[in-house]
Amino acid sequence: MDVRRLDLGPARYDWAFVGLHALAELASEGDLLQALRRVATCLTDGGVFSCSLHNPVVRARGAHRGGYTALDGRWHDFEPVQLPESGGRLEWRGRYRYEPDSGMVSGEQVYRELDDAGREVAQVEQPVRFRLFTAAEIEEAAERCGFELVSRLGNYDRSPCEPTFSPFLIYELRKR
Repeated sequence: MDVRRLDLGPARYDWAFVGLHALAELASEGDLLQALRRVATCLTDGGVFSCSLHNPVVRARGAHRGGYTALDGRWHDFEPVQLPESGGRLEWRGRYRYEPDSGMVSGEQVYRELDDAGREVAQVEQPVRFRLFTAAEIEEAAERCGFELVSRLGNYDRSPCEPTFSPFLIYELRKR
């Protein structure tokens, strides 16, 4: 369901989670506010909303301990994935461009499925577009939508966020 139109009926929940940097797919502040407002309607008072996003300070540089693809507009190949059911493999590559003024990243990814003999079975090209929201933008939007900051973590190991080094912004926000 589009989180901007989230409607889970009359039930209210103690916790909601949007993972995998999905909020970055919302290209505008208005879309972000709309999504946060809809999530808030699904939570009990005091309920917690958790979400993860790229840290734009680190992501825009194109590198951290775990490795990010550079946002330099050049093609980058990713590690192929073996397809156990067919014996083939999936190869994929992508190129991404960063627009610092808007925080937008755009580009494309190409996926190729190869059979067990290395022949191409299928190819798909997929446009990519997401926004690197800053911590200030997320926290201001959360405040406007009735949330208070519980924690901002920097990685999935629950380490604290180091603004110039942590790869992610992982939020726990409590509905007031």
